[in-house]
Formats: sequence, C-alpha cells, structure tokens
Amino acid sequence: MTRLSKCITLGLVTGFLGLIIGLLPFGLYLEEHIGLDLLFTLRGPRQPPNDVVIVSLDKQSADFLGFSDDYRKWPRRLHAQLIEVLHHEGAAVIVFDILFDESRSPDDDKALSAAIQEAGNVVLCCFLKTERMTIAAERGTSTRVVQTVELVPPIRPFYDTSAAIAPFPIPKIPYKVSQYWTFKQDAGDAPTLPVVAFQIYSMDAYTDFIGLIKKVNQTQISYAMPDHPKASHPQDIDRFIRETRGIFFQDQAIGENILKELDRSGLMRDSPTLYRKVKSLIRMYRSPPSLYFNFYGPPQTVTTIPYYQALQNYGKGLKPPGSISLKDKAVFVGHSPRFQHEQKEMFFTVFSQSSGLDLSGVEIAATGFANLLEDVHIEPPSIAVLGALLFFWGAGIGIVSRLLPVIPSISAVIGLSIAYLVIVLNLFTRTGLWYPLVIPLFVQSPLAMLGAFLWTFIEENKERRNIGKALEYYLPNDLVDKLAKNISAFNLPRQLVYGICLWTDAEQYTALSEQMNPQELADFMNRYFQILFDPVKKHGGAISNVVGDSVLAVWVAPQPNAELRKQACSAALDITDAIIRFSQSADLPLLPTRIGIHSGHILLGNVGAIDHYEYRPIGDIVNTATRIEGINKFLKTRILASSEVVYQVEGIITREIGSFIPVGKSIALNLHELICRFDHATQTQIDGCAIFVSALKNFRMRQWQEASEKFLESIKCFSRDGVSDFYLDLCRLYQQNPPGDSWDGVIHLERK
Repeated sequence: MTRLSKCITLGLVTGFLGLIIGLLPFGLYLEEHIGLDLLFTLRGPRQPPNDVVIVSLDKQSADFLGFSDDYRKWPRRLHAQLIEVLHHEGAAVIVFDILFDESRSPDDDKALSAAIQEAGNVVLCCFLKTERMTIAAERGTSTRVVQTVELVPPIRPFYDTSAAIAPFPIPKIPYKVSQYWTFKQDAGDAPTLPVVAFQIYSMDAYTDFIGLIKKVNQTQISYAMPDHPKASHPQDIDRFIRETRGIFFQDQAIGENILKELDRSGLMRDSPTLYRKVKSLIRMYRSPPSLYFNFYGPPQTVTTIPYYQALQNYGKGLKPPGSISLKDKAVFVGHSPRFQHEQKEMFFTVFSQSSGLDLSGVEIAATGFANLLEDVHIEPPSIAVLGALLFFWGAGIGIVSRLLPVIPSISAVIGLSIAYLVIVLNLFTRTGLWYPLVIPLFVQSPLAMLGAFLWTFIEENKERRNIGKALEYYLPNDLVDKLAKNISAFNLPRQLVYGICLWTDAEQYTALSEQMNPQELADFMNRYFQILFDPVKKHGGAISNVVGDSVLAVWVAPQPNAELRKQACSAALDITDAIIRFSQSADLPLLPTRIGIHSGHILLGNVGAIDHYEYRPIGDIVNTATRIEGINKFLKTRILASSEVVYQVEGIITREIGSFIPVGKSIALNLHELICRFDHATQTQIDGCAIFVSALKNFRMRQWQEASEKFLESIKCFSRDGVSDFYLDLCRLYQQNPPGDSWDGVIHLERK
C-alpha cells in the first residue's frame, strides 16, 4: 500500500467506527449524558429572560407565615391573596405548579376559585393517570393489554374558573432531566404546562398569529378563541392548541411558509416584541413533541421571590427600591427550596449542586417556558448531519494521524480537537446547536492516534525484523538485536571486551579461482562459507568479517572465560571435520583450511569513514590470530592456538609445539596444536603427543641428537607430522651451526 492509501484507509476506518458508535443507543447516551453536560459546564450559567418570575413556596416563607413546611397543606386563601396581588401587579399569566386535586375548606376553596376567575389568566397543573387494561380480542379467542392515559384535572370549582389546565410530566432517563414534552403523544397530543402558559402569555399576539395561519392555510378554520382568556373555558384553550398543532403537522411546509410570511408582514419593524412572540409560537407548534432544555444555571438562577415577600411587599405596596416589576411577566408559583434538606421533589440536572440541591419542578417548568419564549432550545443535529459529521471528522483525523510522524500527528490531532471544541462550544453558547463531543474527541481522536501508532509500530517492527534478518548476514547477532531495537546503536561507543578471535584461510584458493568461472566460484564459495559458519554459530560465535577466502569469527565476554575458549576450540575442530566431509560427499575440489586462534582484550566498534563503516574487533589480538594462522604453512598443521586460548580448556587433546615470533612481531607466541576431542583420541595420538613434548624439551635443551630421535618417533605415531619434520630440519641445522648462547628456544620466522 502507498502512504496515501494507508492514510485514507485509517481515515475510513476511524470515520466508520465513529459513525457506527455514534448512531448506536450507547453512543447517543454518551453524548446526552456526558457530551451535553460538558457543553453546559464549559458554557456556564446564562442570563434568563426578565419576563419569567418564580414565586417560591419555601421554608423561609413557611416560617414567616407560621405554616407547615408541607406547602400542600397551606390554606388556599393565601393562594387567593397571591393571585389577587399578581393580578393587580399586571402579571400576564399565572402558573401554579401545585395540584389542587382535593377539596379543602369550603370558604378557602371558594375564595381561591373567585380569585382565579377574577384574574382570568391562571393556569393550573393537572396530572396524567396511566392505567393498564386487559381486553378481549375478536371472537374472544385471546386478550391483549392496553395502556390508557387520562388527564386528571383539579377539583371542579378550580377547573371551571381557570384559564387552562395542563400536565407537566418530566422524563427522567434514566435519572437525569434533559428534555421535556411539549405535547404528550400518548395523551392525545395534550399540550404541557409550558406550552399552555406560553399560549396564554402571548394573547396579545393572537390576532397576528391567527391572521398568518389563515393567510397561508387555505382550508376552512373551524375554531376560534376569544381575544381574552377570561372569556374562555379551559377546554377552549386546549382545543385551540390541539387543532393548531394539527394544522402544522398536516403539512410540514406550512410552518416554514408562515415564517416567511411573518418576515414579509413588517411586524418586526412595527412591533419587535409581538414579532418575537409570534415567531416563537410558530416554532413551538412546529417543534417535535419533546425538546431539550437550554438550562440557565443552578437553582435560583431564574428570578425568584419568596412567597411571603410577594404577599407582604407587593400586596401592601411596600416594594423596596429596585424591586422587580411583575407587569406583563409570566409568574410561576411552586416549591423552590434554597437548601438541599428542604427539597420535596428532586430533578437532577447538569446544574445540580454538589450540596445535593437540584432544580425544583417549578424551576423546570419555568425553564421550559423561558426556552419557548426565547426560542433557544438545545437543538441536536439530525441523524444525517450527525452521521456525516462523525464520518468526515473521523476520516480527517485518521488521515492526519497516519500522514504525519507520531509526535507531529499527536500535536495536530490535539490542535484540531481544541479547535473543534471551541467551534462547537461557540455554536452551543450562541445558538443552542448541540454537536457531539464524546465520540469525536474521546473516541475517534484517540482511536485515530492509537491506530496510527500501532500501524506505524507494526510496520517499523516488521521493517526492523527485515533489517535484522539482513544484518544477520553481516553483523554479530548481539549487535543486530541492538540495532533492531534502536538504529542509533550504530553510534554506540566502542566497547573493550575479552575476546577469542578465530581466523581461517583456505589453501589452493588462487588455483581454484583460476579453474572456475565467476558464477561457479561464487556458488562454491557460498557453500564453503556455510560449512565454516555453521560450527561457529553452533558454538556461540559470531562471524565478524569475510575477506576473500578468509573468515574472522569472534567470541566475546566481559571477562576471560575458559568455557568461551573451549567453544572456540570446538568450533575449529568441527570446521576441519566438516570441510573434509563436504569435499568427500560433494565430490568437489578439496579446499584445506588453516585456522589460527588467539585471545585477549579487544575493542568492538565501528571502523570506517564518510559513508562506509564496518563493525568488527580492533586490536593486536586480531592481527596475531592471522599470524598464528599463517604459521600453519610452515608446520603443515591445520589448527594452531596460543597458550592463552588453551589455558584451562578441558576435553580437547592439544600439544605444545613451541614458541615462535612471526614476521613483524616482537613478542614470542607459545603455540599449541589442536588434535581432537579427548573422547575421540586414540592411544597412538596420546602417546605421540607425549613423545613430541619430550622431544621439544630436548630441543630447547640443545640436545639435538636426542630430540631428532624422538621427533622421528613422533612422525611414526602420527603417520605424517609436519611439526616434527620442521623440528628435524632445525636440529640438523643447529647441529652444524649451533645458535648463540643467548638462544632461548624461540623460533624466529623470516617470512609469512
């Protein structure tokens, strides 16, 4: 895959994952209960409209008036007095979030009924009663369960005198309040308390509103509502609202056409206040049956007046300077406590306090009304818009995450996420538009970054393995492991270690190369090197360098190690045996191989310049190993090792062959020939080694004749012994020309 195709692939995966998760119930739940809360929290409280006031039945008022904390038991004559005060102050609509479903004192009930009738703009709360009924199906062969919903109104005197009644059921899914019903569908599209209250509040806009409907809707209108609710019955308001709602839903285009007609009417120019009311009415009737609250803030954010102050101050004309005017206001009356322990009902919202204080029912109702008045509900995107947003955001984030390196991609995704959050929060604050946060920012963005990281990691890991596999042909395994993990290991400082260097050289290579064409020679040498490499790797060594027909193998350790030296010696013996078997089995030219082994401290590191480096051991140990290998030519041996190598090595038969100073060296090397493993040795070989050691001793003592005789015996034991032949020649030479008195038995080699 190309880089671009990888970016697009990750983008598509991230986009589709976000799309699927975001449209599932679980994703929608996350957005409503986490994303929406986060937007409200970041936005903070906002100013509610001045047209909405709450008169609170609270403990402070109960204590002041001397009544029970249970506001439902307060005498109804108090409510009658309150209505008279509010009516006198010019309240546009008075809404009671109190159930009057039982008769009390006849005098109090009569007084309250009269006050409600006199005001003419009082909306009372009713409740929905749900029942399950089992009915028989056709022919009585089976039954089915039917759920019925019935509006239970206040007692008759209050119902008949009120301007309207309405329920206000509040959905808690599963426990938090975030929406409310404008029209309760399972109750026959019954309008709820905020809708009814807003319709009565907007009576001054009734004529303009009806005129617009008649102008756009060509069907005959069979209903009418009095110009003032005092002249109407609660059923009139209910019928009007239901039928108006029906008109808007018979043709979805009507609402849009009415809004266009409103803009052309000039009402905005002549009366902005009426224009806003009419527009809000149109939006209310064409709205879905449930809307999201656009909360204003914590409890008491909506202007709240204690019940006793409304009676004492407004009722007696004792309003302090700067007090709130109630003229043309929507006044909601209900229980609105200031402290958690005073709560009678609890509605958990995003603005519930850490103290446990929640919004009360009357505050929830007032919030719904205020949202209708301002036409500023929270508007979630449609499924199509939500799906498109999640897909394209995920696709973009996925492409960016894969296109850039890890650190820049993280920075880019964080930057884009912050920009997205700022834009979404700005739209939410200014217009109430609610776009998702949780899925894009906390699911898709991390998934995109994680996916890009894992994909890059897998590719790099695969690339490291490929590089490691390739490097294994050229570098030691331990270095390959370091480089595979961190390519900067090429710049590691050189390491001083204890090492054993094994150098090989093939005899007759020059003659062989003249007889073969380059391809044949290359194939043959590859097979030859395999014969050499296998024993080295088997015994824990590493191939450090290959030059022509020669190979350098190394074994390294922090400190001198007898076991490591034994491994190198074993590898040398196996190489010799393997080459013999290879030549015999393949019917190929024999390529005898000489081996020199030396040990000591070496430096491991990069050697080279500009753009070409080699990783190999550095030091005299390497050079000495090559010189030891070269001594094999003179002694006609196969494997020579220094005394430092064979020291404390057990299980291998060796024989000391003397001290030598190669050309270019100044320090004598005490050398040993590796014969075979102890368990493979014959008695003749063991005896021959003993004879040779004795002969060498005579040689060093200048006993030329005795040494010569024993060297001849050694030749008989080994059938053919180049070392003994070498010393026989020296004995003859020294018999004729004895060395000087300073001679110490060390042999100086004059050529390589």
